[in-house]
Amino acid sequence: MTNVEKIQKQIDEAMAKSSPRERVEAFLSIEASGRGAPALRERQERLRARMGRPVTGFVSTKSREEVGRYEADKRQTVGRGLAGLLQDFGRSWNRKVYKLWTSQYADVYHGRGGECENWDYYAKSCKYPLRYKYAGIYIDWEARSVVMTTYKDKRIEIPLPSHFLSCPKRIIFGDALLQGDAYGVRNAKKRNGCTVVRRYVVGVGDKYRQVGYAVEYKPGAWEHADTLTEIDDEVEHKRQVQAAHDRRMTLLNRSNRKLERAARLVARVCDFEIEYSNARAVGFCQAGIQAFQRRTGLGDTVRKSDLLKFRELDPTRIDRLVTDRAAEIAATLV
Repeated sequence: MTNVEKIQKQIDEAMAKSSPRERVEAFLSIEASGRGAPALRERQERLRARMGRPVTGFVSTKSREEVGRYEADKRQTVGRGLAGLLQDFGRSWNRKVYKLWTSQYADVYHGRGGECENWDYYAKSCKYPLRYKYAGIYIDWEARSVVMTTYKDKRIEIPLPSHFLSCPKRIIFGDALLQGDAYGVRNAKKRNGCTVVRRYVVGVGDKYRQVGYAVEYKPGAWEHADTLTEIDDEVEHKRQVQAAHDRRMTLLNRSNRKLERAARLVARVCDFEIEYSNARAVGFCQAGIQAFQRRTGLGDTVRKSDLLKFRELDPTRIDRLVTDRAAEIAATLV
């Protein structure tokens, strides 16, 4: 019996339970199995201890029609890895929108956030407990919303995206999103052999608003814009910039070691200005620059020291921007 068949059998057994509370507990057991998320297992034990009284936050106060919709949604999504999808959503939200945790050891788990204490942590010859707070994420099926709890015990509640229920396998995160984007949905058909993703942000009320597209024009490389036509123009611009950059670096490495040393010195000791045109010249797209400005509050002209304060958001590209600008300044001095 395959894993899918096992999960489907567990779902059928859960649906056959006599009371709504028993069905909820059965579905939680399915979601918790094999994942090892401490927050979810603690939540499951608390629910089992409360089975003697109404379980608020789920289905005990709902009408028969609402209970039916709840069970249908659970049946549709549990077998498709809803807990894993929510975990990826929480990680993307932490990177692109709002910090849910700060510890390098922490993560987000399906359930409520909490504190972890690990006694198997060593520092040199000493052994002491490693304590950190992790974030939690779960679905409030009554409110039809996604709830996230941060390391500061702050509760963030946003609408449940309809795509999580209708097409969970096409949900995408990572480099396909810009700063501030909530999630992306991959189109069923490719465009000229390239993957196309629709980007969404939290809109007004209980709806999400599409803000543009992302196209993977080569493996691991994404381009973002409001329309697909603008993306085609940006891809062509980026190819021209890359070709010019390769020619310049080849010439620099072959014939002018003095200029190369001067560029490294300028990048290390000078606090020069970097303009919007410099970012465009090294291949940054307009949508990416605008998203970075919204996240950091920087303008079209910034000092190198101010830009490096946000280096952790995109280390590779910011380092390249600083290096190219330093080489441009060094060329006027040598």
